[in-house]
Amino acid sequence: MPTRKPTFIEQARRAQLVDATIDLVARHGYAGTSLARIAEAAGISKATVLYHFPSKDAVVRAAYESVIEGLTAHVGAAVAPHTGAAAFEAYIRSLVGHLHE
Repeated sequence: MPTRKPTFIEQARRAQLVDATIDLVARHGYAGTSLARIAEAAGISKATVLYHFPSKDAVVRAAYESVIEGLTAHVGAAVAPHTGAAAFEAYIRSLVGHLHE
């Protein structure tokens, strides 16, 4: 059976939950981030979080993937126009700058 594509609203809700999770994990760590806290930060019920993600681990994994994708895109774009030592310098500067943000 083919999987259906999430609607625009479902995609937006998932993105909202991922953003809330990133913020909570950054402030409270994995152990201090619960489904209830994620739901509260997003202004929705815990049941709604579980509609979009089957578990805390699933939403944290999605948040982790989002952070890694953002980091990779940012660093890749900064390094692409350079070669040699300039590429290495761009890599370090963009990596540190992105992590600082």
